[in-house]
Amino acid sequence: MSTVDPDAARRDRDRRTPTARSLALPAVVVFVMPALAACALSRMLANAIRYDVFDGASVVALVLAFPGSAVTVLAIIRWVTLSARNPRLLGISAALGLVLLGVAVGRSVAAVPPAWLAPPSLTAEVAIVGAIGIGMLGSAVWARRRRIRMTAREDAIVRSSDPVTGVVTDRGYDVPSGEASVLLATVTYAFVDAAGIPRFVRKQERLPMNDLVVGGEKVDLWYDRQDASNEAGIVIRRRSRKSGER
Repeated sequence: MSTVDPDAARRDRDRRTPTARSLALPAVVVFVMPALAACALSRMLANAIRYDVFDGASVVALVLAFPGSAVTVLAIIRWVTLSARNPRLLGISAALGLVLLGVAVGRSVAAVPPAWLAPPSLTAEVAIVGAIGIGMLGSAVWARRRRIRMTAREDAIVRSSDPVTGVVTDRGYDVPSGEASVLLATVTYAFVDAAGIPRFVRKQERLPMNDLVVGGEKVDLWYDRQDASNEAGIVIRRRSRKSGER
């Protein structure tokens, strides 16, 4: 039995955690905008090569190419931000895969009328880009399933035992610099197992820049009582600032 109620903690997280619905708008943007831009740019280049003129499609292409790219980048950033807060959401590979699929679809649509816009090389190009996009979507789905299994395993470990107190012995970073909102660091934690043996474990953490770990910080740590050396069975969760233990 655990002294920490995992169900209450999960409910609290769920109220603040983005859902799959949160990715609906970014998903539409990262697919549609590249498709429109690829279609318009393809027509513009084809007309310029064949007729040496820029028609209405060329104007549309110029309007879509640069603002559309900026909107797509913003949508990808939004996607990454949301997926970082919920491991059950598809990651950045899915967003990039949709971008490539959008480009493939846009190029295909541009080549439909007239026939001279569809040289044999275009079919291969669209197939390759589309295949890469589908592959990236597949890898995102695989990674999501892996994260879900890991989360379920961690919840099972938390339910099965009481936590012990762990201490940060190496925060894993120097003085942070730059304007990134998240810092990747390999943090070292120390704890004493049930047999009284001091143990150390290193975990790669995504730390918010406004709430970095510090040396000596106390954390809640769960481990496999049958095999304390099993690092895959160790779950570490930081304590709230409200607890006063920093």
